[in-house]
Amino acid sequence: MTDGGIYKSKVTIGFNEGTATLNGATLAIDTEIDQDGDYELVVTDAAGNLTKVLFIIDRTAPTGTIVINSGSATTNSKSVTLSLTTSDGVGSGVTEMRFSIDELTWSAWEKVALTKKWDLVGNAGLKKLYVQFRDTAGNSSISNMASIEYKTSSGSDNSGGGYNPTPEPTPTPSPTPVEPKPEQPMPTPIEPTKPVPIPEEPKQPEMPEEQKPSITFNDISTNWAKDMIEDIAARGIITGYPDGSFRPNEPIKREHVAVMFARTFELAAQREAVSFSDVSTSHPYYEAITKLQQAGIIDGSDGAFNPNESLTRAQLAKILVLAFGLTPGGTSTFQDVPTTHWSHDYIAVLADVGIALGDNGNFKPNEPVTRAQFAAFLYRALNL
Repeated sequence: MTDGGIYKSKVTIGFNEGTATLNGATLAIDTEIDQDGDYELVVTDAAGNLTKVLFIIDRTAPTGTIVINSGSATTNSKSVTLSLTTSDGVGSGVTEMRFSIDELTWSAWEKVALTKKWDLVGNAGLKKLYVQFRDTAGNSSISNMASIEYKTSSGSDNSGGGYNPTPEPTPTPSPTPVEPKPEQPMPTPIEPTKPVPIPEEPKQPEMPEEQKPSITFNDISTNWAKDMIEDIAARGIITGYPDGSFRPNEPIKREHVAVMFARTFELAAQREAVSFSDVSTSHPYYEAITKLQQAGIIDGSDGAFNPNESLTRAQLAKILVLAFGLTPGGTSTFQDVPTTHWSHDYIAVLADVGIALGDNGNFKPNEPVTRAQFAAFLYRALNL
């Protein structure tokens, strides 16, 4: 322990001789301290010499918010202003922030600020931006998101999306005068009956049908999964990288799959939360991973989730079956998935319903899932 130290885990205080106090209270040797706060440790040795150590324990992640253009729903400019708020309670203080458009690829940590200029990327459509905050102790907040609809200038108008039709004026008929014949008496005039107008039901202006924004990437024009990738991206489930690429052949990590399934489904808790040894509460995807665990979709291995490992095709098969409520088992088989394989029944039902197609009779269950394959699996499952 060092004087002025900041710790984000519990601290065990030990000393060789004499007595000690912590914030003025007598302290026993090897006492564990796990409560957030500022501490003053005073150790008095047998000769009466005092040693004073000041330290902070901060185990709580900070919180914060992000707002784009003061909460406006739309913008015609790619340049927007971010408004940020942060709080760390009694912790060590928020010092850094970083940003992402997809919760997968993050900018470098930078000094926290109340406002920041940001340039939107890509074509017109709904733009999401995520922010994370980090305190002096190294605790990271969960990601917070704000969104805004980017409209190009040519597509903007000031009418609010509708119009008020102007009725055409009804012409006033001109009466034709009738000259009376002199040899006949004039008839007693009869007052004409005024016609009762029948009100017409006002017509509502037709509103243009809302369409999903078209999203494409600069490296999938010839990719076999292009249409499926663009469909899943248009739903806001998966996004690309700041340089406009999708990187379809890169393996997808387990933590990123958790985030995307959490975006896709309203997951109801089916069991108590169980902590994974490698996913702390300050982990950026803690919330998404915990939701899948409580929904009974993931279990981890030996108490760990292995968030940074690539997801295998067999593991994805199990997640898809459980997330979509399918019944494991089926008649379809692949040469490399024997009935003794732990994932056989999950893969079989996916093949039966047309989600898993395989490659020349093989499923390759232990190979990593690529980003393109993940998009294809999810697209087929959502379009059953």
